[in-house]
Amino acid sequence: MFSIIAIAQDVTVNGTVNDESGMPVPGATVLIKGTNKATASDFDGKFQISAPSNGTLTISFVGYNTVQEAVNGRTKIEIRLKPESQTLNEVVVVGYGTQKKSVVTGAISSIKAEQIATLSVGLSTQVLQGQAAGVTVMAQSGAPGAGAKVRIRGAGSNGNSDPIYVVDGMRTGNIDFLDSNDIEKIEILKDAASAAIYGADGGNGVVMITTKKGKAGSMKVTYSNQFGFQSLRTKLEMMSADQYVKWIDETKPPGNRPNVADWEGKKGTDWLDEAAEDAAPMHHHTLQLAGGNEVSTFLLSGNFFSQDGIFGGDKTNFKRTTVRLNSNHKVSRYLELGENFSLSVNKRKAFTEDDSFNGIMNHAMLMDPLTPVFYPNGTALPQHVQDALASGKVLIKNKNGEYYGISEYIDGEIANPIGQIAIDHGLSQETKIIGNVYANIKPFEGFVFTTRYGIEQAFNNYDDWSQKAWWNSTKENTTNSKTYNQGIFKTWLFENFATYTKTIGKHEFSAMIGMSAQDTEYRYLNTRASGMIKEGDQWAPVGETPVTGTISGNITPSSMNSYFGRLTYSYDNKYLFQASLRNDNSSLFAPDKRAGYFPAVSAGWIISNESFWGTETVNHLKLRASWGQNGSTSNIAAGQWQAFITKDGLKYPDALGNYHTVGELKALPNEDITWETTEQTDLGFDVRAFENKLTFGFDYYKKVTKDLLTPSSPPLSTGYAAPYANAGDVTNKGFEIEAGWRESGRKFNYGINLNLTTIKNEVTYLNPLLTRVDGANLPVLGTVTSFELGKPVWYFRGYKTDGIFQNQAQIDAYKTALGNVTTWNPTPGAPVVVDTNGDGDITDQDKTYIGDPHHDVIISSTIDFEYKGFDLKIFAQGAFGGENFLALARVDNPASNRPSFFYTDRWTGEGSTNSFPKASYSDPIIYTSDLMVQDASYVKIKQIQLGYNFKSELLSQIKVSNLRLYVSLDDFFTFTKYKGIDPEVGSFSNNSQGIDRGLYPNASRIMTGLSVSF
Repeated sequence: MFSIIAIAQDVTVNGTVNDESGMPVPGATVLIKGTNKATASDFDGKFQISAPSNGTLTISFVGYNTVQEAVNGRTKIEIRLKPESQTLNEVVVVGYGTQKKSVVTGAISSIKAEQIATLSVGLSTQVLQGQAAGVTVMAQSGAPGAGAKVRIRGAGSNGNSDPIYVVDGMRTGNIDFLDSNDIEKIEILKDAASAAIYGADGGNGVVMITTKKGKAGSMKVTYSNQFGFQSLRTKLEMMSADQYVKWIDETKPPGNRPNVADWEGKKGTDWLDEAAEDAAPMHHHTLQLAGGNEVSTFLLSGNFFSQDGIFGGDKTNFKRTTVRLNSNHKVSRYLELGENFSLSVNKRKAFTEDDSFNGIMNHAMLMDPLTPVFYPNGTALPQHVQDALASGKVLIKNKNGEYYGISEYIDGEIANPIGQIAIDHGLSQETKIIGNVYANIKPFEGFVFTTRYGIEQAFNNYDDWSQKAWWNSTKENTTNSKTYNQGIFKTWLFENFATYTKTIGKHEFSAMIGMSAQDTEYRYLNTRASGMIKEGDQWAPVGETPVTGTISGNITPSSMNSYFGRLTYSYDNKYLFQASLRNDNSSLFAPDKRAGYFPAVSAGWIISNESFWGTETVNHLKLRASWGQNGSTSNIAAGQWQAFITKDGLKYPDALGNYHTVGELKALPNEDITWETTEQTDLGFDVRAFENKLTFGFDYYKKVTKDLLTPSSPPLSTGYAAPYANAGDVTNKGFEIEAGWRESGRKFNYGINLNLTTIKNEVTYLNPLLTRVDGANLPVLGTVTSFELGKPVWYFRGYKTDGIFQNQAQIDAYKTALGNVTTWNPTPGAPVVVDTNGDGDITDQDKTYIGDPHHDVIISSTIDFEYKGFDLKIFAQGAFGGENFLALARVDNPASNRPSFFYTDRWTGEGSTNSFPKASYSDPIIYTSDLMVQDASYVKIKQIQLGYNFKSELLSQIKVSNLRLYVSLDDFFTFTKYKGIDPEVGSFSNNSQGIDRGLYPNASRIMTGLSVSF
């Protein structure tokens, strides 16, 4: 036996250091690991070093990730350096300044232009959906141009909980005017410490938007285009004609009823199918010119967006045209000037939605399937239609001269939805200019004084005219009319602030102090005139009106003066601290209540920068903690603290017996009204590991919004309506996770990003004199949402059920067990109602919590791949734990249609089912119980996109710097148990979220896209 001991010998290594593209990296350090022996790469990236054959080389260069490369006896080695993650050095926009992301101590999420560049959305608020933890976006409707409700860390108020938006330093209430292709990046200030610098406006969070700017160098021209078609892929099945007539036969409503035998096995009219567009077009164009030199830069962009609706086509169309000019000029080393302005024109056609009485989508779902869309020419009209014509009624015809179908069985507001869409002529238009001019003055190193003046001017017009029409005995318009409403919104914002930054050894200081003044005025004028010279679009603008009309208007001014400051400190890039304070003085409150103070503090510890931190796996670890207070004036009206005087009340007699209309007190004053105040605590940490391939952020938050406006309770002896008072608190708490992994190679790259949010929403204080505050109502059924202590904001309130009575014996035993049932007399097939208050009887006092629209968990994920010019992106979002209230049943209109599961799932006899009751058109217990509440959890594949980037070698020959083509399936797949048309049930009212009265669903889209730069 023998042994051989191999002793490593040195070899001469000749190597090169290149970047990912193959370009040489001169000056890179090449170190033999475990020694002090090193060399550097030359101008061509080459190096030579003598190293042990089993040794390891450590190659490093500023801006690139350090590489460990084993020699393994080789004499020739090529090293490829990957750029170091720029995230830690990335600058994020905060209120009145910027900060390096690595030293941020608040909870801030960032969204970059490339994340939203190819999303096919009409409004910029919609690009926020699924892009950041803690941010939920719910479209008010799927109709083109409909707004969206953005909630940052939950609904904090019983009223408006929208954040404020700051676009290039200009504050605004919405960003519907902004084209998403003009956005460079978005920062979302989620915790109070980040948003407190905006004081009375920051209580619901702040969305900071930076638009694209020009860069020094040759001029760059970019054109992008999206074009596609929309369709309806989420389908709600309503009762067929066969099911409908059998339902009517079972429920036996009053009035005329169809013959069951005549419709046996027939489907009838599927109104949703008939009203839906098969391929509603959508297109988006952007042209940008950018460039400049070392002194001046500019960007000029123009955008056009157009979208037809999947219901109504061009009758629910949205068009937006925008022009933006941003420029910056370095006048001298001490002075920098610039401006950011945009002009937008939005035009929107839309029919009535989110309305139990007049909503067109509601009518498309509830119209009976026995009525045809129209009566073809050459066929005999039904007798009830002939009778209407004979009596002089005006019936509507389509373009072919055919009369639209008139129901023989349904009365009231519900009528032929397609015919109603045809005679809808409303058009809303907004023309807005918004922007600011600014100057940065730098008299000495580290000091910058900024002054800027911004304006927002919006001019809103609504034009409409109605024509004479008869649909049934109670739905008739006997006089045509025209409407013209005008609103003018004006605001100016003047801000001045100074920032001083200083570094002394390991100490870094930054101090900012400033003031802000804002003045806002909104005025409107609404006019309606009955009678027109002649019906038609061309006659609507004519000024003469042969019949009288109405006119109303108002002006609501407000102003606010503010002072603010912030101090930031860092020691050795390890220990971080920040404090801020803002004082706001608002004209919306009584003189002695106008001042508010909003403090915030935050701290951080970058553990990975400590000398004891020995792991190379984790590149960066930072702990964060913050506390702060913000305000909100979103739910305060101008003059609301004063007494409300009206002339709409009683007429008073004088000594001669003549009656006069006089001003009288309608509501009592409350001079103690003040802001809603949000107090928030946040604990979090940020991690980067495995050479910055892994990113992970975690936050726990508790957000308490205090002093909500709720009705007060004055003594009844006053005889006047109660004023609103600050008497409600809401708490939102949960945690957020943002995680990502990115792997880059020479040919294949991929990335995975995930964000997750949990939210627990609860009313934690309510005026003790109030049991609850009533919210949304349904016809005849009354209140279905409430604001109550210990419950979520605007939860669903109704009867809780526990199965279905199968026979009379069960009913008798049930009544005996309760012992005091006096007014309720159920029959077999009725629901078993839970006696929640324990009084032995079943009354409306047994209504209780039966669900709420707030999801407990929201999660989204993006996966992207790149290979040899091809790229694939998959974006999915899910929401879990929320419910919807299905309000697609009109108990006051017994002949209206209903979803098909009302028929297929109904109780038909003993033992048939224990989950859904027998057929009933008006039972208030059924229609205000948990039987109408459904799980609204869903997973949506928001986007599947495949693209190709043409090679630079080919593009250089045609003088094109970039060319990308792609095809995309957007909102194409939905997975849900919800039986309505779309689980994302939005609303225009804050207290109606989740109530499905007949929802205009979100469209599925097949899109193609092109992006080219010269």
